[in-house]
Amino acid sequence: MTYTYDDDNISFTYQIIQKKQIKHSYIRITKDSIIVTANKRRSIDYLHKFVASKSNWISKHINKSEKLSKLSLLDEDAYIYLLGIEYKIKISIYPNIKKETLELIDNIMYFKLNTTIEHDRLIALRDNYYKSKCPTIITPIVEKYSQYMNLQPNKIGYRHTKTRWGSCSSKNNISLNTRLMMLPTPLIEYIVIHELAHIKHKNHSKIFWNLVEMYEPDWKSKRGEIRGFERLL
Repeated sequence: MTYTYDDDNISFTYQIIQKKQIKHSYIRITKDSIIVTANKRRSIDYLHKFVASKSNWISKHINKSEKLSKLSLLDEDAYIYLLGIEYKIKISIYPNIKKETLELIDNIMYFKLNTTIEHDRLIALRDNYYKSKCPTIITPIVEKYSQYMNLQPNKIGYRHTKTRWGSCSSKNNISLNTRLMMLPTPLIEYIVIHELAHIKHKNHSKIFWNLVEMYEPDWKSKRGEIRGFERLL
């Protein structure tokens, strides 16, 4: 039977197989599935708790596998996401330009470089581009929902992190991942609502989710959609 583990930052499905001859419980991760094998006398509730205790390990394994499968920006069919839209890439070298740039022109992302092409520099230029757009695109979303929810952050910051789309500190400072710029606007709005709700509730209790649901009734679906983009973190 297949089950789903769903925590705030981790979500995956897994299959439970129970056999008489097995003494211990095991987790096996393949390319396409997560399989929990255990003795038939183990209760399903015990196995769910067993999986939960190993969730961080499972998540790291999944993330590592997905990272290895990502397309390089140097690949022929590579693209860049911007607000949920895929844009093809074109790279040109201009030896005399002082500053390397990334620009969106006629639905193509143009990299203008002054030296040889290196993947890490392309990533850095892309992330700088995202960060430059955050104040004009994401900040107004934060301001809009701050008014709707009557929850004002002390400060709004943008930076790239590899594990979270956003966070809210004990001082009510909201930090948002610059790579939110990859997501469609409705998903950005959900992340903003989520983090603003943490100003009032610092946990993921039922009353927290009730508050989120007041401003995003379809939050469960949004969370599922966002996980499809997590490999791009």
